Amino acid sequence: MQKDLPELFDRTFKFLITRLSRPAVIAAINGLFHTEYAADTPVNYPNTEFINKALKKKVADMLVHFGEGSDHLIELQLHADTQMILRLFDYAYQASKPVPAQDRHCFSLHFPWIMVIYLESGPKNETLSLPLHFPGQMSYTYTVNSLTLSKYNLNDLEERRLYVLMPYLVVSLRKNIKKADHETREKLTERLRDLIREIHQTLNAAVKKGLLTDEDGEKLKAATMMMSREVYRKYEEFKEVLQMFSLEEWWDNSPYGKLEKQKLEVEQRLQESERRLQEERQQRLDLERKLREYEAAGK
Repeated sequence: MQKDLPELFDRTFKFLITRLSRPAVIAAINGLFHTEYAADTPVNYPNTEFINKALKKKVADMLVHFGEGSDHLIELQLHADTQMILRLFDYAYQASKPVPAQDRHCFSLHFPWIMVIYLESGPKNETLSLPLHFPGQMSYTYTVNSLTLSKYNLNDLEERRLYVLMPYLVVSLRKNIKKADHETREKLTERLRDLIREIHQTLNAAVKKGLLTDEDGEKLKAATMMMSREVYRKYEEFKEVLQMFSLEEWWDNSPYGKLEKQKLEVEQRLQESERRLQEERQQRLDLERKLREYEAAGK
């Protein structure tokens, strides 16, 4: 596995969750956690960094807070592992909030909702559990729900309005490549081409229905193509299909890409104007200094 892929998956997810429109993000959270937040609910993103008992920095993938409601912690993983539930409990504890009782003489600890998303292979049981034993007290089993993306198709995600996960569907073909012969890889290339087209068509339909903004659709398409390029670029058989869906060419010609380019050009002009203004200010200061020197010499 390419070492930088997990980081790519995490960074892309954070980008989408923080840059998509509020209704698109809320729809994704409702689809993941089966909640019913209104589309205009305020959204913010608390810090997910904390220091563990070994004095090392830990970073959870994504923490989303809604208005006066609960926090929602989302973790992305490629594969299931037995230590996952321990890490999740650690993240959840660090993100928990002490809430005072009405009489303010005691507190209760409020944990966030948690969902772990497995991109390739998940556990047999979608519910992860961790028994907690307190000496002299009752025991409690802490549970976390998971979603294994390889079990879902495009229609499943569309039904739950999980558009934010659609770019990750291209990852599902990766596990079949390593041991595949040339002929099998050619078939996988065709499947990748069809899948990218289907994702684009689904996103276009969601934009027409008003479920996504134009910018949402463009960002999700860009994420789909970037994911495809980074996952499959080292395989010779995939070069042609990746060229068909060139990220740079598409970005330059897309409405959102054109707006981003115009924004960059405006920012560059502003920077140039600011540079010239600074030079003119310096020239003015130099002239004022010379005038003072001249006046002093005349005296």
